Amino acid sequence: MEAIQKEIRGKREDMGSQKAVREKDGTYSGGIEFERSRMAQCLRTGERCYPIGNTIQTQRKMSAPGAPIKVFDLAKKPDAELRLKMMKVSGILGICILCLT
Repeated sequence: MEAIQKEIRGKREDMGSQKAVREKDGTYSGGIEFERSRMAQCLRTGERCYPIGNTIQTQRKMSAPGAPIKVFDLAKKPDAELRLKMMKVSGILGICILCLT
């Protein structure tokens, strides 16, 4: 759990209190490591709220991968590997919580 937290945050010297901003040259400044990617597309309802799994469209009663999650090849999207690790950890935590109740 600690390892994935460190990977999500990134290096302390690169972190900023504001959301990461993509510069004209393609590099990012501020934010945390997870936000420094084109896959980090926040929800309309939260400036720093990012889907890492499926999203639900209640009006259509459908479940599907969120737009930034649609990846066909991990080699083409290095950020996808971090997202995959996050999903694995959250799945394990969910099962642990169910076992405690």
